[in-house]
This record gives sequence, C-alpha cells and structure tokens, in this order.
Amino acid sequence: MRAGWRRRLADGGAELPVLPLLGAVCSLSAATVVILGTRLTFFNDDWYFLLQRPGLTADSVFAPHNGHLSALAVLIYKGLVELFGLGPQLPFRLVLAATLVGLGIAVYALVSERAGRLLGLVAATIILFLGSAWEDLLWSFQIGLVGSLAVGLAALIALERDSGQRNAVACLLLVVSISLSDLGIPFVVAAAIAVALRRRAAQLWIAAIPAALFVAWWVTYGSDAPSYLSWTNLRGLPEYILDSVAAGLASLTGLTEVVTGTRRRLLVLVAAIAVAAWLMRGGRPSARVLVFLGAALTFWGLAGANFIPGREPFASRYQLVHATFLILIAAELFRPIRLAPAQAAAVLAIALLALGLNLRDLGAGYHFMRDHSAYAKVDIGALEITRRLSRPNFQLLEPWAHDPYLSGVTAERYFTETDAHGSPPTYAPPQIEAAPPLQRLAADHVIAAAYGLHLEERRGSASEEDCRRHRAGVGEVELYSGGASIANMGARPLALGVRRFGSPDMPLPLGRLGANRSSQLAIPPDSLGLPWHLTVRGVSAFQVCRL
Repeated sequence: MRAGWRRRLADGGAELPVLPLLGAVCSLSAATVVILGTRLTFFNDDWYFLLQRPGLTADSVFAPHNGHLSALAVLIYKGLVELFGLGPQLPFRLVLAATLVGLGIAVYALVSERAGRLLGLVAATIILFLGSAWEDLLWSFQIGLVGSLAVGLAALIALERDSGQRNAVACLLLVVSISLSDLGIPFVVAAAIAVALRRRAAQLWIAAIPAALFVAWWVTYGSDAPSYLSWTNLRGLPEYILDSVAAGLASLTGLTEVVTGTRRRLLVLVAAIAVAAWLMRGGRPSARVLVFLGAALTFWGLAGANFIPGREPFASRYQLVHATFLILIAAELFRPIRLAPAQAAAVLAIALLALGLNLRDLGAGYHFMRDHSAYAKVDIGALEITRRLSRPNFQLLEPWAHDPYLSGVTAERYFTETDAHGSPPTYAPPQIEAAPPLQRLAADHVIAAAYGLHLEERRGSASEEDCRRHRAGVGEVELYSGGASIANMGARPLALGVRRFGSPDMPLPLGRLGANRSSQLAIPPDSLGLPWHLTVRGVSAFQVCRL
C-alpha cells in the first residue's frame, strides 16, 4: 500500500484522482460560503449598491464607487434584486460562491500546468478556504473583486496559447475583469507583458482595447472621484509592497494571528533566502514569471499609491489577491516542479496545518460578520417602525446605529426601494425586544434620531387632568402617546432619558432639566403599541403632562 501511495505522489500526483478531489473541494467551499452567508445580511458597501443607485441609467451603473469602476458588479446586484428582491440572501451568496469556485479552478489550472496536479490541488484548496480573506468569502460585495480576479486569471489562461480565437477570448475576459473592479487593471498589464514576451507588437490590441475602455470611463466618470495619490503614499510604496508580500505569506501559511506586525517581514526574508538558494543551485526562472510579477506589482503599487486608512496591506479583503499572486509567482518561478514522495507528503502535511489555521480565521471573521449583521437587523427593524414618519434624509450613521457599516442606508431611499422590492432581513419588534441590551439601545437611538426627538422649550400649559406629579426618587414613568411636557418642581436639576426597547438601566440620554424649569418632548405616534418611558435621575419632584 505504501508503494502505491508513493507511486501516486510521484510526478506531481499524476496518478491521483485529482479532478474528483478538486470537485469535492470546490463543492465544500461553495457550500461553506452559501451556508454561512445566508445567516448574514448585507454589509457596508452593499447598501450603496442596493439603495443609492436608483434606476437603470448610465449614471447609476457607471458612477464610480470609492473612485473605482464597478459597472458589472452593479448590474449583477440590480439583476439579483429585480429577480429575487431584497429579502433572500441565497442568490447573492450563490453568485459569490460561483466566483470563488471559478477562482479555485483557475488557480488549479495555472499551478498544475507548472507544478503538477498535486500542488495544483493544494493551491486551489488553500485559496478556496483562505480564512484570512474572510471578507472575500462572507461579503456579497466582494463578487466584484473575486470575480475580477477569477476572470483575469482566465484571460491569462487563454493567453497561454497563441491563436486568434484565444486572443479574442482573452480580450473579452479582460474587459469583463476591468468592469467588475479595478483589479482588472493589473491583468491588463499582465496581458500586455504576455504579448510582449511573444514579440508580436501587432497583438497589443488584446490589452489595448480594455485599457482604452477604462480610460474612456475614467474621462467620463472617474476623473470626478476623489484621488488619494500623494507624495507620502509614493514615498511609502516600497514598504507597502513589502508588507503586502508579508501579509500574503502569513495568509498562505495560516500564521496571521501568530506572526503579526513587522514580524511578518521575517516570512519575506525566509522566502528570499529560499529563492536565493535555488538560484545558487542553478535555478533559472522562466521569463513568464514577469506576467504574474507584473500583475502583482501593479496591484500593490496602485493600492499603496492610493492608500487611506482601511486599505492596509493586511486588510482581509486583500488577502485573496496577495495569496493568489504569490502562489502563481512561485509556481512560474520554480517551474517545472517535481516532488519526491517524501516531499509531497511534507507539502500535504504543511497544507493541512495551514488549512486548519485558516479555518480558525474564517470562524473569527464569521463571528465578526454575525455581530454586525445583528446590529443591521436591529437598526433596520427600528427604521421600519418609523416608516413614513422619519426625516427623509435620515441616515443610519454610527452615532445612533451603533455600527459603522450602515451609512449607505438613508430613510427615503430605503423606503422607496423596499416598497418596490421587499425588505432585507430585519428584526421584527418582538425580536428586537429579545435582543441583547446594547442592540436594544441602538434600536431606541435609531428611532429617536429618525424622529428627531429632543427636549425643547415648553409651549403653552396643560390642564391638571392631563398631568401626573411624581415625588423625588421615582426613576421611570410611562409617557403619553404623542409626547409630554416635563416640569422640574424642585431646586436641583434632573437628568432625563427615554427608552422603548432598551433596559431601564440603559436609557437614551436626553439632557438635563434645570431647577424649576419645564421642557417638552414631542414623539410622533406610530403603529407600534410599545410605549416610551421617561427615565429621571435626581432628587427633585417632577410633573409629566400630556402634550
């Protein structure tokens, strides 16, 4: 039996049933992405695609997103919403899973051609379960980046052979890649290098057509987007590229939590020593390594030159790109690779360890996304309560949403889109009532901010029949429907707050009411039967009257 496995591991695993194994790995990865994703909801940039690009116009499709071209990704979102509405997550997760599987297949095809089927399978498996890239695996918005990466690699595969049909396919795929995200630009550069290596200048149209289309878009739409190019960023490019390589190596090995900060650069040193040793032993790199190296350096250079906080080399959404480019550079650099059975067994053992560590990272990312999905469901459920009563320009910003990833939700656009396509996953009032205290406080804050609740100077007077007087020390009273006026009857100030879903010990602060002063709080009556409560902290008696 051992001899049989040694024979199968020899020659790059040519005798292993690799294709069935690859199919199983792809199916398991897709199932993981779909099952985990359907337990989440939309996140961050999703809301801008879903709500802030109304209709199907040139502007709604081609307007830049954070300065980037995302036209095809926008069309995918619009098509999914039109077909399935805003409610189900499954269609979005299936498309993301399909793009990820396409990436895994492309990586397998490129690596197996250079390093054998076994290493091709190992590389595809690591990419398909790259837990450090959990944003790419759990965030529907990454359809653009993952799709651009997969299609860009497919274009390079098409360019592996020189024929008129394959060249036309490569050009078309480059147009698709650049239409999904700006990650297509590095693949246009890579295609130009691949054509240059053929020494056939007449074929530069393969890269020139997508490049010209991108320039036309930039002149029409992209030039108005803010630019983050700066001398500081340019000066820091070498360090940014170094850290990008280090982050990619840490992701591939699963050491993102073990080797942190500048210590990741030790991985670059180890890799550099390995390459130097190979060269000293007579290794000769293939010229085609320039294709993948050019793509990687273009991506890292553009990312570093346009750096802003949030675009660090170790950001989760960049790890899939880092890791893919590093795998392909290594496969081409050391081509051809043939492992002895013992070496193949060692590679498999290391790959299994890295896979386990990456699954740990994926679990941590999933818990992060679950937490923010819960806040999104609570906050948007609270916004639903204010339907038609909230201020039209009300926006779910962090100070009241208690979550920084909902700024793409504005009341008027949300209600317009949900009237047409249904509501996204949200919590109904009973579910909000059962949520943890901090999430219930967020719901109260959203409703209060949407209604513009605030203390204001009391206008007019109330009859005694509509008033209730409370002694000092009473902590909470139920408010009248529509609001109330509050009078401080003592000589010491009172701290006032309100709550609806929140806990009595975690009210939403309204402010202070001075001694012998009166204020009023107007609350629009909505369809929810749950009353508001006024919380009072202080040693003065007070009176509450119906408005």
